[in-house]
Amino acid sequence: SAAPAQSNVPAAAGRARADDPLARLEELGRNAGNSSAITALYKQVASDPELGPSVARRALEILDNWGEDPDAVLELLELISATLPGETWALDRLKLSYSSEGRWPDLLRVLDRAIETADSDAARVALIEDAGRVAKDFARNLDRATHYAEQLFAIRDDERSRTALEKLYERCGRHDALVDLYAAQLAGAPSDLALALRAKIATLLLSLDDSAGAFARIEEMLATNPEHAPAFDLIERIFAAPMRSVPPPAPDSTREAYATAGPPPEKHSIRQRAALLLKPRYVEAGRSRELVRVLQVELAVAANDEARARTYRELAALQLDALHDDIGALDALAALVTEGLRFEVSDDG
Repeated sequence: SAAPAQSNVPAAAGRARADDPLARLEELGRNAGNSSAITALYKQVASDPELGPSVARRALEILDNWGEDPDAVLELLELISATLPGETWALDRLKLSYSSEGRWPDLLRVLDRAIETADSDAARVALIEDAGRVAKDFARNLDRATHYAEQLFAIRDDERSRTALEKLYERCGRHDALVDLYAAQLAGAPSDLALALRAKIATLLLSLDDSAGAFARIEEMLATNPEHAPAFDLIERIFAAPMRSVPPPAPDSTREAYATAGPPPEKHSIRQRAALLLKPRYVEAGRSRELVRVLQVELAVAANDEARARTYRELAALQLDALHDDIGALDALAALVTEGLRFEVSDDG
């Protein structure tokens, strides 16, 4: 009667080994060439918080000891890193392997995955910094490096990360992104810094052919300081390059700040508004040739015949007295007559 009981012992032991992943793993590890079965076994227990890490470590030891299938090792490391993000040693092994082989896209891929699953800002920051260095210094992918710099700035929001992001935007020619970066600093910025930021924004907007946006920022600069030289340098750039777009209405604070010229009429083009702002400065500085250009713009926007006649007379006098351009003066006077405008000689000449 005891024989049947003895015959059940081997079968029970076999079932125990089948139910014990570590025991099964040891059986598979006795013979090389079972890498696929070992990987499949790990997949079965990956979600188990106790068995998963244990099987992962032992499975990798077995594959390492065989040393015959490096691709199988990488496959298992990828699987462990994806299913057990807390086992950072797997990521470290992948980083070392992909770095030594110069497989930068693969390295950035596993770092991206680790960034997504990081359990703290500190861990995420460290991973983003690693990825940023790889993208910029090794993969030579500035767009990817900029992406990581944006992530880093979103977490840290400090001057160091902002400056790094600014430099990458500059290197990549991301002028639109630079505008947003500078604009975000305006709130609460000291007056001098705000002026400098608005000057940067206006300059970038001009490079983007957004003269309307640039002019709006210039008006904000003049609202703070009606004599701010960099603002007028930007206005001269607008005046030198004719535009057709119409800027948005100037805010009340800007209108009040224009000390001498006052705000130009909003119905005029940007170039016309620039000319009206520049005229008092050109008059004061005696910049006669620039004044000729301003007066030519004024002719284009004169409200009535009286205004046109006055501008023609001013243009003729400027050409004759300041520039000694007899032909230019005669042309202005001839236009005055041709257009049927009233000709008046000033009291002094």
